[in-house]
Formats: sequence, structure tokens, C-alpha cells
Amino acid sequence: MIKTAMSFAIGCVLFLQLPTLPSHTWLWLALFNLLLLRWAKTRLLAIAIFAALLTLWTSQTLIHDRLSSSLIGQDLNISGRIVSVPEYQAKSVRFEFKPDSIQLPKLIKLSWYHPIPEQLVAGEHWQLTVRLKPPHGVMNPGGFDYERWLFQRGIGATGYIKKDIHNKKIAASPPHDIHRLRQALTTAIHAQLPDSANLGLIQGLLTGIRHNISSQQWQTLQSSGTSHLLAISGLHIGLAAAIGFWLFRSLWAIRATHLLTLPAKQVGAIGGFIFALFYAALAGFSIPTQRALIMLAVVLFSLSIRKQFSGSQVLACAGLLILICDPLAALSVGFWLSFCAVAIILFLSQNRFPKPPWQWAKIHVFIAFGLSPVLILFALQTSFIAPIANVIAIPLVSIIIVPLLLLSACLLWLYPAAAALLLNVVDSLMSLLMQFLTFLGSLPYSHWDPRSIATPFFIPIVMATIMMLSPKGLPAKWLALLGFLPLLGGTTVRPAQGDFDFALLDVVKAYPL
Repeated sequence: MIKTAMSFAIGCVLFLQLPTLPSHTWLWLALFNLLLLRWAKTRLLAIAIFAALLTLWTSQTLIHDRLSSSLIGQDLNISGRIVSVPEYQAKSVRFEFKPDSIQLPKLIKLSWYHPIPEQLVAGEHWQLTVRLKPPHGVMNPGGFDYERWLFQRGIGATGYIKKDIHNKKIAASPPHDIHRLRQALTTAIHAQLPDSANLGLIQGLLTGIRHNISSQQWQTLQSSGTSHLLAISGLHIGLAAAIGFWLFRSLWAIRATHLLTLPAKQVGAIGGFIFALFYAALAGFSIPTQRALIMLAVVLFSLSIRKQFSGSQVLACAGLLILICDPLAALSVGFWLSFCAVAIILFLSQNRFPKPPWQWAKIHVFIAFGLSPVLILFALQTSFIAPIANVIAIPLVSIIIVPLLLLSACLLWLYPAAAALLLNVVDSLMSLLMQFLTFLGSLPYSHWDPRSIATPFFIPIVMATIMMLSPKGLPAKWLALLGFLPLLGGTTVRPAQGDFDFALLDVVKAYPL
């Protein structure tokens, strides 16, 4: 399983390095590739080829779903459904829209500037006059790749809504729409904490809606290495599953007759998945949440069938299933960070920290160190105070804040007074946490912005990192320090005497809008 997963991942990654997308005629290679699966010596190669072909098919499907060139800049009268929670800003409201027409992309992202509607509800059916353009973004070095983000989400066009008398709501949102429930939850939280500076953080932790988080708060989280706490993914989904597992197993084991029907572990696994599914629904089944659910399903399935699998086998199986469902997940930084973090924990548990339990207090230091090569590879900020920040932030958020938020979500409509009390407790805890993280982020040399490093130099850096994480008895372990020399060496490329380099930023293709 491990070799299969690695081969599949390599096939996806290598394909995504191609400068241009190959023709769909290459998909016929799958028939020839079936022959390679028959021989053991070529089986891993065949798996990598299948991964590349699956990535090609997925990419071609998304490319063909983009806006037709004949519709660019045209006033279009369309109808469809709002399929995301509208994001209200100072002068606009943004949302994702699923058109009814098959001539348009399956998903478009719209902005409504003037006049801004008072209250848009997710799930509503609207008739709108819009102008659309294909997805595009800027190519500034180190900047956010907006076009890749749109591509991963399957958004085939962006645009804005024109002022028109024909803009009208056709049908209300159905009561069971999950995004409507998420929007109602965020509105209820706002009603309970109208003046809280932590409103965006609390909404983000509970529902995954993070547009109310200020730029200063994001900077504090990034400089302290704790921004992962606001992403509802593996950590939070696993926590919800652990609560459900413990609760269902404990209740089922109260009566001995229940254990004769079904073991407590299997009931706990079912309960854990139900709780995880509930939390994932609150987050709108975002892409990171879907990946976490797949990984969790593999773990709970192994528990329910009462068969022992090694941690590395479970991790490999989860990674393989995620890439089969979405080969473009290999483009996501979060995908690699989450799997590398779990792999580091498994490596340490098997080779460095078998016992005593108190040594696990140092786990955050090793995770931060082990993830540094991945952060450098993606040119992301590396926080030196992340281990200290996470030692406090992770237990506080995971063990106290998130359970209180889940409980308050259940009480908001049943017992509003109790929910308000819990939310105020969470607000106070978040204020203390942000003050602590702000202090850490303001310390000198608290974080490091890595410079550009040539790709071949990452091989010795990764090997050196693995050696440093290995047990103390490893021979010649000090040689690992040589692998980090690329971080110190190198010179800045400068223009020759009398020459100059000119970089024009924010160059985008012009569309007639």
C-alpha cells in the first residue's frame, strides 16, 4: 500500500509540473497501461502513469468547463442558485453561483457592488444580469495564485452583477440547505457577540467562514505559526471524532447486553464519524474538510473491522484515496503539510518517543522543525516561536474552545441564554490567546521569510531533517548539519554593470468588461 500510494502521488506531482496541458488523446494510453499492471516489475510504473492520466482527465474536464470566449463581456441574463454563504464587505457582497444553463460553467463566482442587496441567503434561486470573464490572476512572485485557487475549486468564470430591473429572487432557500444553516449560525453568533473583536475567529472556528477575520489577526496567527488552528481540517475533525467515539462507546458500554450485540469500539467508530460529519457540514464540506473526512474514514474503518494496520499503512491508504478522488489536491500546500505532520508524528512515535509519555511535550518542536523544508519549498513564512505558541494554543483551542463552540451551536436555538454564556467564555479565552500570540509574534527573530532556493538543494535539506529527527543513537548524526548549508550559502544575482532588471507586477490579460 505504501509503495502504491507513493507511486500514485509521484504520478500526480510530475504531471502537474508540465508547462502545458497535453491533449486528451493521451488518455488512450490507459489501455496500453493495463498491460503494465500484469507484471510486478512494471506495476508501480503503471500506477504512476494511471495517476498522471487521471490528473489529465480531471484537468481537461475543468478546462472545458470554463467560460466560452463568445460570452466574454456580454450582458447575460442568467438564473441559478447561490451555493455558498454570501460574504458581505464594505462595498460589495460575493458568493458562488450555480447557473441553470448548461451553456455556462457549472460554478461561477459573482460580486454584487451596487446596489448591495440587504440580505442574501444561501440556497436562494435568483435571476440576474451579469458580465463574466474566464478565471485569471496575477503572476507576482510570492503572491497568492488566485487563478490556481479558482481552478482547484472548479470555478469556471468570475464576474459581477449589473444594475438591472430584472434582477429578482425566484425562489427562497430550502430549509435543509446546509449553507443556509451555516449562514443562520453565523448570524446568531453575531447577535450574541455584536461588539466582539474575536467574532471572525469564532465564526471561522465553528463554521469555516473566515472573511470577518481582520488582516492584523491573520498576521498574528501567521507570525506565531498557529494559522492552522483556523483551518477546519484534520485537527478539528479528528477532535470531533474523538468526542463522538468516546461518547458513543461509553453510552453503549453502560449495559453489558449491548456488548453482546455489537462491540463498543464499533459503536464508537460510528459515533465518531457522525460527529466528524456534523462538524464537516458546519464547515461547508470544504476541500480540507473532505480530505480530513477521508483520512478519518480509513482510521475508523480499520477500528470497526477489528483489524490492525500500521500507522504508515493507514496514512498511505488515506493519501491514495484523497488523490484518487481529487488528483489536483497535490497542488494544495495544506495537503502536503497535513500529511507531513502526521508522518512526522508516526516517525517519532516509532523511533524516538516510545516512552515515557512526558516526552511528548516536545512534539511541537519536532513537528515545527520537520515541516520547515515543506514551508521553505513553498516559500512560506517559517515561525521560530511556533513550538511555544502551539504548546499553549493547540490544547486551549482543541480541548476547551472547540468543544464549547460545538456545544453552543447545539444550544443556540434550544437555550439561547446558555449558548450566550458559553460564547462569552469562548470570547474571553480567545482574547487571552490572541494577546499571548501577539506578544510572541512581536519578539525579535520570531519568524523567517525564506529566500529562493534551487530545487536540487532540497534533497540534502530533507535528508538532513530526517536524520536530525532520528533517534540519538544514529551513527554520524552530526553530518546532517552539512545538509543545511544551502540555507546559508549562495549569493544574490545582480545585474551586470550598466544593466538593469525590470519587473512589471500585476500584469493580467484584459477582458472587455
